Order: sequence, then structure tokens, then C-alpha cells
Amino acid sequence: SASGGSKYYCQTTCYYSLDKDKTSQYKKWYGNAAKELGLSGDVKDNEFKKILEGKIEYNNEKIHLGNRREGEIDHSPGRDLTFAAPKSVSLQHNLEGGDKRIKNALIKAAENTLEYVQDNFVYTRVKQDGKVSLEKTDNIAAALFYENLNRDKEFHDHVHCVVANLTQRKDGTWRSTELRRIFDNQIHIGKVFRMELAFNLRSLGYDLEVSDKENYFFEIKGFDKKLSENFSERTQNILIKAKELNRDLNVKVRQLANFLTRNPDKKITPNDLKILTDNKIEN
Repeated sequence: SASGGSKYYCQTTCYYSLDKDKTSQYKKWYGNAAKELGLSGDVKDNEFKKILEGKIEYNNEKIHLGNRREGEIDHSPGRDLTFAAPKSVSLQHNLEGGDKRIKNALIKAAENTLEYVQDNFVYTRVKQDGKVSLEKTDNIAAALFYENLNRDKEFHDHVHCVVANLTQRKDGTWRSTELRRIFDNQIHIGKVFRMELAFNLRSLGYDLEVSDKENYFFEIKGFDKKLSENFSERTQNILIKAKELNRDLNVKVRQLANFLTRNPDKKITPNDLKILTDNKIEN
């Protein structure tokens, strides 16, 4: 709905605004669509705002993407794919005397993962002769925001990759993206990111130990677990909430626990439970 899109938009732009208390340490554009639109280098607030609203300028033409309904345009802003480093990796980077090369390894892993998304999951709907089909477009416009703290001000290296809801067809026209392909593959995409990050860390000389083979969760081998626990109050809160929800502490239960601990006043609704059973929580 239009109101839902506006809500997402407000939350996103407020979170990523250039407010001094929430300034990201890295803001860059990425993707073939971004290049085609002349978006490169640092992400500027006004550019980001327009892109999320579906407002673009191309070949001297102003375009506003979205569905026209009763004189208004309904446009979903996009998807926020968040890629996070394991706790031991964040601490190895951020503690005094830490390895500053890790930041670049994390960002590079996020960029490579976005390239994978761009090459495999970007489509748009095409209507011809009354029939709707999907056209693979292979181009995205994404804004990358790197941060090293979580909401509780604990060290937590992560990259928000906001994939805008726009793409260019082969005939040159601009359309909204069929986002469900990305949405449905988010758990797989998260695994790809962790494999990319692991490769980059091994290239830096780190030995890693895998804690979850199916989803490829890992930590730096030999890292002091007590040290990680001392810097992981939020992680512990999420684990406690997850155990309250379900004895099976799978990825989706942890994701719901993560959401509920971010929003302590939120009550569990039938829709939350449906999300769990439908396996549609974002990664």
C-alpha cells in the first residue's frame, strides 16, 4: 500500500540520514543501473530520497515509477539487505590494535554478493497481449552503508545494502523491479555473503571454524569466546527471546527474536507466527 511504502521510506531515510549521531562510515552507490543513472561515489541524501521514491531523470526525461491509483503513485522503495560480520570478526577489527583490513574485506564481500544478486535475481514484469511475464534485467541501483556499531552501541560490523525498486529493461525503459525473487532468496544470499567474507578473511591469513555448515556461519578460529560474550549483550537478549519463542533455534526463529528485541513494545501477532511458518522472514 502507499502508506506502507511511505512508512518504510521514512524509517529508511531517517535511519540513513546524515544526522551526526547516525552518520555511516561508508556510503557508496553500486550497480549497473546506478551507473546508467549517473549515480556514483558517495550517497547524497537528496539523491537517495528521490531514488527510493522512484523519481529518476534519464536522457533529460523525468520519470516517476509506480502504480497510478486514484491520482496518486504507489511505489515500494526497495529492499534492505543487511550483511553482518561474525562477532569475533567485528572485535578483531574494532578493538584497540585491531586489524583495520577487515573493513575492506567486509565491504568487498558485500559488493561481490550484490553482483551475484544483480546477475541472478533481478527481473521486471512485462505485460504483452494481456499476458504478464518476467524479463531478466541484470541491473540494480543500490546504496551501501557500512557501520561498526549495533543499536546497543556494541561493536557489530555490518553493511546495509538498500536495493532500490527500479531497473532498466533491454529496450531502455525504466520499470519497477520484481522484488520477490530477491526476497525469496534472502537466506541463500546471506550464505553467499558469508562465503565471500570467509574467502576474503582467509586471504588475509585468518583460520576460521564453521559453527553451522548448512548456513555457513563461522568465527575466527581460536578467538576468545569469553571476550565475545562480554561484548554481546544484544546477542544474548536475542537468544533469550528466541528460546521463549521456540525450542528449535533455527535461523527464522532468531530473525523474529531479533525483530522483537528491537521493538520491545511489540506483541506477537498471528501474522508474526504466519511469517515463521511461511519461512518469509528477511535474512
